[in-house]
Amino acid sequence: MICVSGGAVSEDGTPRDYVTPANASARWKHLRDSLFELGHSPPRGIDAAMHHLLTSSAQALDVFRASFWRIAEDRQSIRCEYQCTAAGLVEKPGTELTAVSAPRYFAALDASLTLAAEDALTDARTADLVSGYLQPEGIGALLDVAVRQSGQMIGVVCHEHTGGARAWASEERLFVTAIATMVGHQFEQQHLIELEAARQRALCVDELTGLANRNALLQTLTAVVGTTTGLPMALVVIDIDRFHRVNHAFGSEMGDRVLRAVADTLKALFAPESLARLAGDQFVVLLRADRIDEAIERIRDAIAGTSLIPERALGVSLSIGVVPSLAAYHGAEPVLRDAMIAVDVASRGRRGGVYRVDGNHHNAAEQRLRLEMRLRAALVANEFEFHLQPIMALHGARLVGAEALLRWRHPERGVLSPAEFLDVLEESARWRQLPEFSGFALHINLASVQLRSAQGVDHLLALFSAAGLAPSAVNIEITENTLLDQGSEIIAQLHHLARAGVPLSMDDFGTGFASISHLAELPLACMKIDRTFVARMGSEARATNLVRVLIDMAIELGLSVVAEGVESENELNLLRALGCSMAQGYLLGRPLPVSEFERHWIRGASVSS
Repeated sequence: MICVSGGAVSEDGTPRDYVTPANASARWKHLRDSLFELGHSPPRGIDAAMHHLLTSSAQALDVFRASFWRIAEDRQSIRCEYQCTAAGLVEKPGTELTAVSAPRYFAALDASLTLAAEDALTDARTADLVSGYLQPEGIGALLDVAVRQSGQMIGVVCHEHTGGARAWASEERLFVTAIATMVGHQFEQQHLIELEAARQRALCVDELTGLANRNALLQTLTAVVGTTTGLPMALVVIDIDRFHRVNHAFGSEMGDRVLRAVADTLKALFAPESLARLAGDQFVVLLRADRIDEAIERIRDAIAGTSLIPERALGVSLSIGVVPSLAAYHGAEPVLRDAMIAVDVASRGRRGGVYRVDGNHHNAAEQRLRLEMRLRAALVANEFEFHLQPIMALHGARLVGAEALLRWRHPERGVLSPAEFLDVLEESARWRQLPEFSGFALHINLASVQLRSAQGVDHLLALFSAAGLAPSAVNIEITENTLLDQGSEIIAQLHHLARAGVPLSMDDFGTGFASISHLAELPLACMKIDRTFVARMGSEARATNLVRVLIDMAIELGLSVVAEGVESENELNLLRALGCSMAQGYLLGRPLPVSEFERHWIRGASVSS
């Protein structure tokens, strides 16, 4: 006969009987049927599956409860994660046992896959658990089996019998071994589910910002485009102007910080499911078509109007492309294509621009290509010329210099300013083919490509010499953003120019990414205050105070100051009062062709050097 109780008592306190082989066979059939039922249970989440397994196991073995204990990676402790009674109660887990407090129990777990303690209060393997766990819980017998996942032991399934000792039959030990295998399978399945979820997240989530990526955006757009029910939807694409220069100047880590800051700001403005990050520095907002203008204003106020990296005083401007309605589209890719065209057109205009696609937007790329081809012909036909705009001393109204401004005398469209062609001209690598200018003492803007090598600077100095110009007669103007395009190389060449006697001016100061440190680092002679600050003086006290600070700072550094874009007497008077020494703008004189400038300003006029 097989002894099941060995003199133990049953759950209700009555003695157990000896079991005949026939009863043992019936017992095994019961356990086998329980395993069959568990093996064919419908799929569940990990928590529900564990509760079902443990409850069913406790019922099949007729024990008080069953539990799963997770073993720590260092194998020095186990912690209860799931615990269920035969009555179906889910008890609060969390109890922890350590190898320090129960060394013999942990040694037994390492030595065998199954620990069957028929009298847990006297078994040497469980003696360390008596006072701290077994007696307080009323546990008389234990049947513990190791759980493995991918060949590694991850925990223990524990069956706890209360009310005294109990013998564990061989079929019961086989049963709990099968239960442990099922538990391991559940955790393996859960691990695979988590891996697949992580893979799906990687496919649909941008790792840097946590926003949806291009793949996820296309899925969302596919579900939205062409929808005739509900309010029409629109797509807004945000591009950080000249972001690559942030990476060049401050490194990719700072660039990533800027991207995360933009993403976090957008998350604070819009529902996360409406946002996505495309490759690089472009972000997308999917929103109702009637909220486009409101959204653009909120984005600009929150991002373009603040310093994203406070310790660097680093702010950005944004170009925004808009697809006003998705209703007419029949696929996600055409929407995204048009959105990219829109933001591309916006970014090629002045910084901070907005462009909405219309019926002509499909021709934008073709028009740009035509413009580049026309520029080639214009260079051959000598259609480019310089116009000069006077720079005046504010005290004494004397002419102290002029800025050379490039113009294209288009045979059909008339005189065009650089805003209409300069981006294409620079990108077409034909900047060096422009005519050189010599003559009057000039302020000249140079492109960054002309300042990247010593050969380019030496060529420039040779041109001055050939024209009979002293280096001090030509003031080279650079913008803040020029420094972000291979900044260290350009800074070296600027020092080369300064050593040769060429004065340098910082143009459009305060509008780019450069920091105040450049004022001390560069051999500057002049600071030019951008017209955006000048235009806001008088109407905005903060703008007036900012101009005052810039002028005072330049004077303290020994720099002369030129205010740009002066268009009213009020602006002129304010600049005089603030101590500005020079200015230019339409109020003082418009740009003129060289011959007209010479006739109007030079002949017979008093020119201060």
